[in-house]
Amino acid sequence: MIMSDCFILSHVIHAYCLKRTPHIMFIIDPTFGHYVHLEECIRDPRLLMPFPPEFVVCSQPCHGLNVGNWSHANYFICNPIMRYFQCITFDDGDETFFAGRIGLGYNTKIDEHVLVHINYKEKNLETRSYELNCPKKHVNGEEWYPIDPPPRPVAPVQPTFVNGKIYWIVETNLGPVSARCEIVAFDVKTEEFEVLQGPPCAHGVGHMTILELYGTLCISYSGQSRNTVDLWMMKDAGIWFMEYHIVLDELSKKAAPLAVDPTDGRILLNTGLSLGYYDPKTAAFETLVIIEGIPDYPDYILSAMKV
Repeated sequence: MIMSDCFILSHVIHAYCLKRTPHIMFIIDPTFGHYVHLEECIRDPRLLMPFPPEFVVCSQPCHGLNVGNWSHANYFICNPIMRYFQCITFDDGDETFFAGRIGLGYNTKIDEHVLVHINYKEKNLETRSYELNCPKKHVNGEEWYPIDPPPRPVAPVQPTFVNGKIYWIVETNLGPVSARCEIVAFDVKTEEFEVLQGPPCAHGVGHMTILELYGTLCISYSGQSRNTVDLWMMKDAGIWFMEYHIVLDELSKKAAPLAVDPTDGRILLNTGLSLGYYDPKTAAFETLVIIEGIPDYPDYILSAMKV
């Protein structure tokens, strides 16, 4: 039994991933795959060479790999721990950009990482009409091949991978009107999409992110008007529960959690120009690093990623 793949994977998750302090690195220069550990930046904040907010977007890790982009249409896949870096190229020559355009997953059946590339052939916000392309390829493969596109348009929010599926937040400004937020899920084994109901978050008011915590699909919803961040977790049968309600004295528009420390329950929170831990027990926020002297970018999001 202990030699089976499912037991080994479960052991790794529980003994290593779920019981250690989150490992955070900053993207200093994505062109050459230059990363710096959080601990180094705490000791010397001068190591942080910030990019404008639209320049760097990076995903959560999928078995050690992160996918991201910089300077709009330049995409990459990396493993910062192993110092691995590879540029991603597209056969269709599509140079449009939006965060969430690339999904990264892992197919346990064939032991391969998978890239899913979603792009818009047409997008009209006035008529809510759109048309999607959706090619896919293995990370180690050379060619992209087309698959059926998702049944909903996807929002410019970085997707996440949880338990065999890649999840995107649905774009509320296109397609059919929904009373609550929706999620598109792609099963990497069956190559099929499905639409799921999300938590009861208001559309177009706050900032939403989708992420994985404790092996569970989560939605973060931050509201600048209330200086709050609500973290919803999806339980069995698609039921959503608000796991955390974070209240801060001041909050940037695009504040979002990165991870939860399983050793003490503190939430690693990116508030825009700072990165720090929020303690749900005491409601205290401990700043780890802060970026100063960027008045032109009040909503700048630090280029940090969990690895």
